[in-house]
Amino acid sequence: SKLSREVYEAKATLSNLQAELSDKTSQNLILESKTTRQATQMEQLTREVDQLKEDKQIQQSQFKKREKLWQEEQAKAKLVENQRMVRQELEKSKESKYKQLGNNFNEILRKCKDVKNKLEFKRISKDITATHGNLEGPAFMTYSFSGKHSPRLT
Repeated sequence: SKLSREVYEAKATLSNLQAELSDKTSQNLILESKTTRQATQMEQLTREVDQLKEDKQIQQSQFKKREKLWQEEQAKAKLVENQRMVRQELEKSKESKYKQLGNNFNEILRKCKDVKNKLEFKRISKDITATHGNLEGPAFMTYSFSGKHSPRLT
């Protein structure tokens, strides 16, 4: 009886331990299931994060390309504007140079006419001196040259 009670108690303890083991095993399976689910979710999240990183890199690369293109377009526009301004300055410079050349040419032409007139005047003076003798004083001073090819008395 004492033995049977000890056996009975041992069986009861064994039964309790088996029930506890069953509970623990069940809890362990639940935890393993949760852990597996969490590991799967973690893997999925890791893939999503990696994809987001890749997408971000692609977007940054595209942005940099667009920014570079925009900068190139700005540089081209500035170059075109600078070329236009240089052309304008060249045109102004050409006009100024042509005007100056024209003025220089007119000045040279005027000087040539002056020299020609002086030479013509000297030739006419020689002709008059040869024809009428040496003219001096007021009579000679009244003689002028009109700038054309013939002398006239004033």
